[in-house]
Amino acid sequence: MERIYRQMTWREYHEATKHSVESLKRARQVLDWANMPDPFRHYEGVPVLDLPADPPAPEMPALDVLLGTLGTTPVGDGSTLLSQLLFYSAAISASKRVPSTGCRYALRVNPSSGNLHPTEFHFLTRGVKGWPDGLYHYDPSRHMAEQRGRGDFEMTLASGSAPIVFALTSIVWREAWKYDERAYRYCLHDIGHAWQALALSARAIGCDSLAAGHFPDDEVAELCRLNMDEWPMLIVSLHGKSIPVREAALVQITSFPIGYSVIWGS
Repeated sequence: MERIYRQMTWREYHEATKHSVESLKRARQVLDWANMPDPFRHYEGVPVLDLPADPPAPEMPALDVLLGTLGTTPVGDGSTLLSQLLFYSAAISASKRVPSTGCRYALRVNPSSGNLHPTEFHFLTRGVKGWPDGLYHYDPSRHMAEQRGRGDFEMTLASGSAPIVFALTSIVWREAWKYDERAYRYCLHDIGHAWQALALSARAIGCDSLAAGHFPDDEVAELCRLNMDEWPMLIVSLHGKSIPVREAALVQITSFPIGYSVIWGS
C-alpha cells in the first residue's frame, strides 16, 4: 500500500486496483490468521472517562431521520450526549461465535468491509457542559472515551461554532491484511459508512453536522497525535441547541490556514 500511495496518481491507483477478468483469475491472497490486525485501538496509560451505559434511544423514527427531519432528544450533560451519539454510531451492536472454533467476534453499529473496521473515532470538545475540554479517542470495546489531551484544542474549519469536532481516521493495515492493494478503496468505503452513521445519529438527537474532506493531513495527524499507521480521512463538526454547553464558555472554531472542502451539511 505504501509503495502504491507514493508512486501512483489516484487515477493510476484506480485503474491498477479495479476488478477485471484478469485480476479475478490471479491467485488469491492467503490470509495470515496469526497476523490478523487487532480490530480495536487502545492507548495505554491515559485517563479513561466513562460514558453512561444504556443511553436513551433517539425518539425520532429512523425513516424520518433518513428523510432529513431533525430530532429532539434533550440531555443535561456532555457525557450523556456523547454516550448517546457514539452508542448509536460506532458502538458494538452484537457478537457472533464461530461454530468450528468457539471464537467470538464483535459486530458494530456502522458496517464495515469484511467486518475489519479500519475507521477510528477521535474527537475534540470545547465548552461542553460536564465534560472536560480536550482530545479523546472512542474505545468501542468498552464504550469509554480515552483522554489523550486536556485543554483547549482547536480544529479549525471556518464553519461557525462547533463544541464537538470528530476526526475520522483509517488504519489501512486492517484492510490490507485481507484486501491487499485494494485496501484503500475499502477504507474510503468504510469512512462513508462511519460518517453517515455519525451524521444520522447526530441528526436523530437534534445536532447538525458538517463534514470536510480537504484539509492539511499532517496538521490534523499531529493535532490528534496519530500513530504512523493511521491516516486522517474526514473532519465532522457538530453543533446545535441539543448540545449542552457551559454558560460561561466561549465556544468557537476558526479556519485552517489551508483551504478545506465541505462535503455535506445536515
